[in-house]
Amino acid sequence: MAKINLGLGKENFMPQTPPNPVSSLPLPKPQQEADVNSNSNSSKTIGLYGGGFKPPTKGHFNVIVKTLEEYPELDELIVLVGKGERDNITQAQSLLIWDIYKKYLPKKVKIEPFSSPIGDIKKFAKNHPKDTIYFILGARKNNEDDLIDIKARTSDILKYPNIEVKIITSNNEISGSKARKILKTSKKVFFNYIPDNLNYTEKDEVYNILTPKPLDMDEGTCGYNMDVKTGATFKQSGDFITAILPNPVNEVG
Repeated sequence: MAKINLGLGKENFMPQTPPNPVSSLPLPKPQQEADVNSNSNSSKTIGLYGGGFKPPTKGHFNVIVKTLEEYPELDELIVLVGKGERDNITQAQSLLIWDIYKKYLPKKVKIEPFSSPIGDIKKFAKNHPKDTIYFILGARKNNEDDLIDIKARTSDILKYPNIEVKIITSNNEISGSKARKILKTSKKVFFNYIPDNLNYTEKDEVYNILTPKPLDMDEGTCGYNMDVKTGATFKQSGDFITAILPNPVNEVG
């Protein structure tokens, strides 16, 4: 039977019903794809933390830090970044930002693009029956929306005997939706939504990734720019720019 850890430390947590050229910032180097379909002979303890991360915030970063502190037995911690787009923030932009955050995380933390992170976590567990999978979920204290979200994400968890749910609670009220709103109004305030570990230059890089400048093209034209180092393509149609990653998004069959 699946184990569910509903708390951090001594606390108990019970769910209740109630366009982007970035010419100066190349895309992160492709990481080795997560082997989601193979079964190795040796067992591992793997943490999986999935979400949209549009954009990745201080809150998301701190969930990873706290997870590593609370569960040092983890062999790997994989962050699954969804392909959905929110307020014109794309998976490509999210991956670029995570690549900056990675400088302050240990090597056991891997960042991977996925199609449907939550569903893929369950498929990952099914395809790795010998491994113990920690399903990492972040929650803000006394936040009813988070409780509802966690209940929905774990409603069928008993089907996966090797999954253990680990809920990491925090006191802050930082969220991706709030970060997107602040991004449109104040660069200075937005910096408060980025991990404190970053220096000013790195925070400025994050801001520039999320507020790209149009390519030097005539209005109404459509064209492509290629980053020769990474193979990433930037497509412009009028004022809208889309970053196209060179490697396909991971799919779990």
